[in-house]
Amino acid sequence: MVLAAVVFCLECFQSGFRGQKRTLDVLDWAVLALVLFTAFQLLPLPSGLVKLLSPHAHEVRASLFDAAVKGSVPAFMPLTLDAAGTILGLMKLMAASLAFLAVRHRVRSEGSKDVLGCVVVSGLIVAAVSLVHRLTGWDRVYDFYEPLYVHADPLPAPFLNANHLAGALGLAAAVTIGLALDEKDRFKRLSLLAAAGFTGGAVLLTLSRGGILCFVAGQVLFIVLRLWHRVSRKRRSKRSVATSRRELAALPLALALAVASGSYVALRAIILEFVEGDASKLQIWLDALPMVKDYWLTGSGRGTFQMAYTGYQALPNTVTFVYPENFLANWLGEWGVIGGGMFLLALIAILVVGLLRPPRRARNAGALAALFALLIQNFADFGLELPGVLLPFAVCLSVESVRLEMSLGRQKGRHLFALAVPAWAGIAAPLTVLALVGAGLPSVMLHDQRADDALVRSVDMAASSDEHFASVLEQSMRRHPADFHLPLLGGIRAYHTGRSDPLPLLGRSLRLFPRSAVSHLYVGRTLAGAGRLDQALVEYMEALRSRPSLARRVSDEVVRITDGFEQARALARLPDDRLPAFTALAGAYLRAGLPDEARRADVGALAVDPYVPGPLIRAIRRHMKAGLWKEARALAHRLGKLPEYRARALALEGEIEHAGGDLDRALELYAMAIAENPVFREVHARMAKIHFERDDRDALFDTLDHYQASALDEKQRGRALVTRASYELRLGMVNQALSTYRDASSSMPDDLHVWKAIANICEKQGKPVAALDAYRELARIEPDNPAWLEKLDSGMARVKTRSLIEE
Repeated sequence: MVLAAVVFCLECFQSGFRGQKRTLDVLDWAVLALVLFTAFQLLPLPSGLVKLLSPHAHEVRASLFDAAVKGSVPAFMPLTLDAAGTILGLMKLMAASLAFLAVRHRVRSEGSKDVLGCVVVSGLIVAAVSLVHRLTGWDRVYDFYEPLYVHADPLPAPFLNANHLAGALGLAAAVTIGLALDEKDRFKRLSLLAAAGFTGGAVLLTLSRGGILCFVAGQVLFIVLRLWHRVSRKRRSKRSVATSRRELAALPLALALAVASGSYVALRAIILEFVEGDASKLQIWLDALPMVKDYWLTGSGRGTFQMAYTGYQALPNTVTFVYPENFLANWLGEWGVIGGGMFLLALIAILVVGLLRPPRRARNAGALAALFALLIQNFADFGLELPGVLLPFAVCLSVESVRLEMSLGRQKGRHLFALAVPAWAGIAAPLTVLALVGAGLPSVMLHDQRADDALVRSVDMAASSDEHFASVLEQSMRRHPADFHLPLLGGIRAYHTGRSDPLPLLGRSLRLFPRSAVSHLYVGRTLAGAGRLDQALVEYMEALRSRPSLARRVSDEVVRITDGFEQARALARLPDDRLPAFTALAGAYLRAGLPDEARRADVGALAVDPYVPGPLIRAIRRHMKAGLWKEARALAHRLGKLPEYRARALALEGEIEHAGGDLDRALELYAMAIAENPVFREVHARMAKIHFERDDRDALFDTLDHYQASALDEKQRGRALVTRASYELRLGMVNQALSTYRDASSSMPDDLHVWKAIANICEKQGKPVAALDAYRELARIEPDNPAWLEKLDSGMARVKTRSLIEE
């Protein structure tokens, strides 16, 4: 923000010294109007007017005073759902607007070459930073800042998001190619082409599907624009024809360099990303449509999508969505049809007219192609909220808008609605902006959502008084009336302290975020404690729907508060809920030591879907335990119809044949399971058991070698060595077993079984010193176990006695 204001000031000063008039035309006024409209969203308005303009915003604020906050509905309130978020959004918007106005004025007077050169340099810097992080393997930005929420490998520095990084790099690469083809000097042209190949190659290394596709689409559009321009000019001199032919011959060069360099490094990873990547972002757009409808007139407030979206979210409550990954949904939702619609219409008009009037210069064609590529990507990968993407976008947009002014004949001094602005006004504007920033920044920093969240958490649950906590919570909720997390924290505290009713606060949380799994969980716990079991089960099921990963916790709690499966099955009131609920309950009953109830839950799950893997495998185990081999085989064949469980089904059939005494058939089935899934390690251990039973030592140790070779980490290697050592010990190969156990101890230094085995072997072989070392390790692992201390003392006494005898 400050940097953009400084650039704008310098441009105004330079204009003043040159005696130039600073003029504003329609597009300039549209940008300024958008800034003013965002500021209008922050103004306290009469409550009745807010209710008229934005009924949902009024309802969110007014409902806060029903139960969660004491007092009456305020007479004045802003249109935005969260003032702090809108202040931050206004700051980013003003930064982009000042950069846009400054660059437009520069391009009008000096041309676009220099400003586009700045985009090229920024792209090279970003690509270099990204490459350095990849080569060095840094998991922190610049090797000193550790991101809070990003744990990707490799780290997509400096933007911390591969899609945003791809968007910025793709825009810079497109502009670089355009500048290269406009350059007459051969050395400069080749240098720019190399820079474009480097930056474009970095796009592919991000593995962003949208970024890669849109970069290539932008380059295709760039080629089309150059061909269109060439065809549209009927009269050329021989020199211009020759220049055009050289340019067209060089068009694919930079694109080929970019694609070749990126594919050479990461071709397999790129292919996997396109084949296996998901398309869940479409659901976010669909969820955001009702939000746009409800806030259609004035929007929910700039920078408040995260707050407003929770009331419409249909996806499971596993992640937080800050943006809808779609610029149309974001701008229309936050600005409404007035602000967002106005800006989108102006943007569409510029791009459509730009296509109808193809640029004469290659650098302008590169800027136009970059705009289209970035906007297409932002239908699915929304990066325009990031200043590192927004500012280069504003530069390219200003270049294209000035080009259209010139092509439409609107030269300087003939702008529609032109207004001469004195130099002092141009200087006063950024200074006023800085003053607003200086006034708003402390408010944002002090009352930011994260800061209020931490403030509420910091209040000691046991030591603080209810009045103190209520005061802190109330002030935080007044600042962030649409934040569901603050009343959730208050409800959790009330539940654990038991000093107040948590339901009003938890109800407020659910009103703002109906899919809040934790809110449903605590409501269920509260209702269960009050003896309202039926209602509690409804809330537990809502928690399971909202976050499937809570299945274990929900099912364990339901098992504790109900009497058997017949009562617990009320958890699933709808047909679609039965399968996840019954499967989770079966696991909970097994953990609680109730196998009969687990069997009933599995039968209920298989009645819904006879091919659900978990209950099917458990049913096979039960039949095997009961000796019902025919039934077990039938279920194993059913499991084998699931492609991802075919190896498991073959292994289970092998166990059935093994238990039935057909060892050859069991070995055959185990071999088929390994062929189906080479990393299915437990099958090797089962095959080793059969070879041991048949006293086939060569096959036994060959299988154990394969078992060890299939280990994916040190822990798996250690387990394979322990298995090998146990067979060596049973075959009387005591010294070899001791050596194998020692190898296993290097892979699993804290494993009690390994050191117990070493100590026992050393004791039997009469090696008290070696046994003493093993007991030291056991005492290190379990320092509070008196058995190891006793063994250690007796071992030290034996070693001392033996040394005295030897002397």
